[in-house]
Amino acid sequence: MTRPPITPPLRSAFSLIEVMVALCILTIISAALASSIATQHRVMEMERETRIVQGVARTLRERFLGADWMTLNTTSAGWSWARRATPRSAADGV
Repeated sequence: MTRPPITPPLRSAFSLIEVMVALCILTIISAALASSIATQHRVMEMERETRIVQGVARTLRERFLGADWMTLNTTSAGWSWARRATPRSAADGV
């Protein structure tokens, strides 16, 4: 009588170590993705602030280039380059 050959049993599931390694890889990828999303959000906020500052600077530059240099020292434009020895008061009309 001959015995049938012994074959290893079929694997139908993952071992505990394989599941743990897969979870570690998934955790590392998730952390990297979350970090990149947070960095992208910060960069977008900085770009928005930079655009606002550039717009203000462009507006001021256009005012300076288009203004008469003699009127830059007056308060008719809402601002003055003159330095005052005393602070402004309500009597100055400001």
